Amino acid sequence: MSSIAACNSSVFDFKIYSWPPSDTIPITRFMSSDSCTSQPLVMKKFRDKNPLHESDWSEDILASKEAQRLAILFNSELNSNKPIRFIAPYIDECRNNIWPPFIGGEKILAEPYLGKNVDKKFNSNSGWEDKNCRLSTGAFTHFIYHITSGTNLVCDLQGIKNNNEYILTDPVICSIKNPL
Repeated sequence: MSSIAACNSSVFDFKIYSWPPSDTIPITRFMSSDSCTSQPLVMKKFRDKNPLHESDWSEDILASKEAQRLAILFNSELNSNKPIRFIAPYIDECRNNIWPPFIGGEKILAEPYLGKNVDKKFNSNSGWEDKNCRLSTGAFTHFIYHITSGTNLVCDLQGIKNNNEYILTDPVICSIKNPL
C-alpha cells in the first residue's frame, strides 16, 4: 500500500513501511520514489518531532557536504583505484498532510536510494571496522585524521561498494573544533 504526496520539488510515492525498527535511532527512513522521474528515494524524518525549518537538518547536510569534500581530496591525493563518494541529501517540504507521520509544512530529508545493501557498515564511531573490507574505507578515515592534524575523523561509514567505488551515506564527523 502506498500514498501519493506532494512536496515542493516533486511528487513522491511513499511506501507504508520504514526502517530501521530500532527505537534508539532518532530518524526514521521511508522508501519512496519520485513520481515524475521514477527515481527510488529514501525520505528521512525525525521520529519525535516534525521540523518546520531547514535548519533542523543543517548538521546532516553539512556533514555530508564536508565528507564529500574530504572524499574528493582523498581520491585525488592518493589516486585511489577504489574512490569514495558521499551521496548528497536534500531538504524537501511536505505541502500537505500525508498519512501519519508526515504533516504539511514539515521539512524532510531526501536522498537517492542506494539499494537493499545500503546497510553495509564499513566502520563505526566507536572504533569498530569491517576486517573483510578492503583498505579504502579504513584508509579514508585514517587519511582524514592525518590531514586535519587529528582534529577531525569521518566515521560511521555505511553504504555500498559498487564495482570499484564506495558510495556512502549518513557520515559522522567527530571534531574537536567544529561539531557537525
